[in-house]
Amino acid sequence: MIHEAYLAGMIDGEGSLGLYFKHKKGKRSIIRWIQPSIEISNTDKRMLKELQKSFGGFINWNHSSAWRLQFSSLADIQRILEISMPFLLIKKEKAQILLSYVKSRQTYSRRTPYSEKEKVLVIQFNAVKKMIEVLES
Repeated sequence: MIHEAYLAGMIDGEGSLGLYFKHKKGKRSIIRWIQPSIEISNTDKRMLKELQKSFGGFINWNHSSAWRLQFSSLADIQRILEISMPFLLIKKEKAQILLSYVKSRQTYSRRTPYSEKEKVLVIQFNAVKKMIEVLES
C-alpha cells in the first residue's frame, strides 16, 4: 500500500489538477460543461499501476511518450484530494479550490445548471494557475 504522502508528492511533482470550462458542438446547440480532473503522468507504467492499486483511477497512454493515471469522477476526485491535501505543498491552493467545486457539485444531479459559485471557482482556479505561471517565468 502506497502512503498518502507519496500520492501527494506524485501529484505535486508529476500531476495535474484541472477545472475547466469545456464545450462541443451538439446536433442542435453547443454543449457546455465544467470538467474537473486529477492526472498523474509518468513514463514508467509500473509506478502508475502501483498508485492505481492503492487509489483507483484508470491508466491510458497520453500520446506524448508518457502514461497517465486519471481520476475524473467527482467521488474519486474528492477522495484523492481529501487524503492527499495534508501533504500537498506546490498544488495545495489549486487543490482546495478544486475540492470546493467538487463538494459543491456533488449536491446536485448531473443536469442541474451550474451555480454562480461553481463558475467563480473555475475562474479562481484558472487565475491561480495563471498567477503561478507568471511568477515562475
